[in-house]
Amino acid sequence: MNNIKKLSTYIFLLICLLLILFGIFVLHSNKNLKSKVDSAENFELIFYYKEKRGKELIIDKENGLYNYNIYVVNGTVDIVIDKKNYSLEDALNNKRVTMEKIIEKAKKDIDNPIFYDDGGSTEYHYRDYTIIKKDTIDGDSDVYIGDSNLSLHSLNN
Repeated sequence: MNNIKKLSTYIFLLICLLLILFGIFVLHSNKNLKSKVDSAENFELIFYYKEKRGKELIIDKENGLYNYNIYVVNGTVDIVIDKKNYSLEDALNNKRVTMEKIIEKAKKDIDNPIFYDDGGSTEYHYRDYTIIKKDTIDGDSDVYIGDSNLSLHSLNN
């Protein structure tokens, strides 16, 4: 009977040790996951103006990645993540960053965005480029990135 009690104690201690090790593993995994997400939050957009290039669709809502279209107007856009350059299209398609993160960053960066009474469209004007997030009553929620003079009114002309 004494041997059974010792064996039970050893099994209990072994189970406790395994649970502690599993807990450490889970905490470590979450820390690594958070550091990957944090690195994607530290990014910078770079807009390259190209005169008369027009409006170019870079993400079509039909591909299912977003439920809206993403356009670049009169230029191209790169994004720098962890000191590496990617085209915005590649970064979004490969989920290195999301459009939601870009808009979230714009909300933090720009103190006085321009709001429209069309349902909630917003312009975020940086020194070198503008991000427009449409949010109209009729359901248009497309995103446009263009030079610093881009406005909702210029898109409609």
